[in-house]
Amino acid sequence: MKNLFFLVLFIALGWGGYYVYENRHDVFSSTKGVRNLSISSDGRYVVSAHYGKKLVLWDIEKRTKTVLAERVNTNSPYFIPNSHDFMWQDKHNVVHIQNVEGQEIAHFKHYKVERHLMSEDRALYISADQTGEIYKGYGDDMTPIYTDTPIRNYYNFSLSEKYFLSASPGGPYDPDSAVELNPKADPIQPSDYKKSSYNGVTLWDRETLKPVARLGGFGGRSDALFSPDGKWVIGGGGRTSEIICGWSII
Repeated sequence: MKNLFFLVLFIALGWGGYYVYENRHDVFSSTKGVRNLSISSDGRYVVSAHYGKKLVLWDIEKRTKTVLAERVNTNSPYFIPNSHDFMWQDKHNVVHIQNVEGQEIAHFKHYKVERHLMSEDRALYISADQTGEIYKGYGDDMTPIYTDTPIRNYYNFSLSEKYFLSASPGGPYDPDSAVELNPKADPIQPSDYKKSSYNGVTLWDRETLKPVARLGGFGGRSDALFSPDGKWVIGGGGRTSEIICGWSII
């Protein structure tokens, strides 16, 4: 009887040890605060990157979390629109596209991204590097979008059917009206003397990759995004106090 007890205890301890090892990322996860996150279009899932450089997938319906990776680029989690596929970048600057079931769909080597986005059909990939320059594509197929910036920039990107939006520290930029349409400054500045012509909040055409509008009224760190129907831009920024503005882009 005594031998049976120790056998059962040994099996239980062995199984417990195996479970802890297999689920060590979740059991011992101290994910710390969230640095960046992205939500799937249907609101079912969230992928987040934390100050401890861990990547976490949250199932809102089941109320569960899974630690997917460690030592990730905390600026890289991004859910591809209208899908359960998301992007993230590892410590070797490889961008991964995977689904919520854990299947990797694609990956590619890139520079370390400050922010990136991808269209639903996967045809459009836009990213900002650590100097604040923005490019379309990756690898040998890269097109500059905005290079007239001299320093590293924090960015937030947002995507709609016709446009994409960039928001970064800038300004305060105060045009004669709230919106400067069809701005003339060249976003591709080859000179060493950069002008930061499109820092702040800028609306870009997805097809031409040209600026369509600069949105004024911000100063300091700025953030902006599209409404779910793509008809409005909402943004906020800081000067002495916070400013929140909205623009119709119909």
